[in-house]
Amino acid sequence: MRLWKFENTDAVKENMRNEKVLSQLEINLNLFKDNHKALARVMEKVHGYALGEIEERQAKRLSEQLKTDREIKAYVKQFSKFGNLGFVSTVLEV
Repeated sequence: MRLWKFENTDAVKENMRNEKVLSQLEINLNLFKDNHKALARVMEKVHGYALGEIEERQAKRLSEQLKTDREIKAYVKQFSKFGNLGFVSTVLEV
């Protein structure tokens, strides 16, 4: 599991500031929170990772924490602040 990845941080920082990307992330988290493979692809795209860098088990761990709207909004807020530091499969603040 890769904890830190500082490649492609400019694209990720742009995603962090873009309200359209953040609202689409929230929609996708709601849609795919129970589909681990699709959730992993969404997180790879938003973080600028290559296909297959986020494993399904990591996405499963994240999906276990995205049960309510409040948790999903907290994860989107967390991404908007710390997304450039890399993928985290934990909701840090609720």
